[in-house]
Amino acid sequence: MNINKGIFAGRIGNIETTATQSGMHIVTMRVCTNKKIKDGEKALWLTAKAFGKLAETLSTYFSKGDPIYFDYSLDVNEWTDKEGKKHNDVQLIVQSFEFYPKSSKTETASQTQASANDNLVEDFDDAIDF
Repeated sequence: MNINKGIFAGRIGNIETTATQSGMHIVTMRVCTNKKIKDGEKALWLTAKAFGKLAETLSTYFSKGDPIYFDYSLDVNEWTDKEGKKHNDVQLIVQSFEFYPKSSKTETASQTQASANDNLVEDFDDAIDF
C-alpha cells in the first residue's frame, strides 16, 4: 500500500491565478516554512498548486504573506532541457486547506510589549541583591 499525503503549515510567498481554455482555475503558490538546522532555522521554499473550485477559493481569500495550512499530495514533473539535461520539479498539489489564524498588528504589538515587560522584570530582579 502506498500513501501520497502530507500536511503543510507556513506562509504564502506569492500566489498566481491562471485558467485553462475550458475555464478551470489553477493557482500556483510559492510557500515557505522553516526547517530547523543546527544553527537555528532555514527558510524552505516550495511550489504548491490547486485546481478548480479549490483554486478559486484560494485566490479569493489568500494573498502574499498570509499563513496557510493545507493537505497535499506530491507530484513530480520531469522534463529534458534543450541541452539534453534531465530535470525534476516536485510540487505540492493542494487537496484541502484550512484558514490559519492571522496575527493582527495589535496582537503583535502587545506580544512585543509583553516580552519587553518580561525583560524589564528580569533586569529588575537581577539588580536587587539579597
